[in-house]
Amino acid sequence: MTTRRPFNLSQEFVTRATAAEDDGFTANGPERAFSLWTVYDSPEDYPGLYVARRFELDKPTSDVLVSNSLDVLRALLPPFLHRIPRSAGDVPCIVETWI
Repeated sequence: MTTRRPFNLSQEFVTRATAAEDDGFTANGPERAFSLWTVYDSPEDYPGLYVARRFELDKPTSDVLVSNSLDVLRALLPPFLHRIPRSAGDVPCIVETWI
């Protein structure tokens, strides 16, 4: 299991793009679908960076976290999630999924 620790984000490149009404960081309420975050290493749309994308079940949302550090990206994810390592059949740039 990955240990989370605080980071000085001023020393790291970090961006966060989220939907206007939904920050994607709150626990699932009765009106929300099951959320998960998939972490990528250097996907085609963000070469050289780590990216976390939030999905509701199998549907992507507009919630995206981007960092040049995997540790920083992990620290930005909601604290109540659990890490699932990548599967052999996953796209090669997938690092892990958090549910």
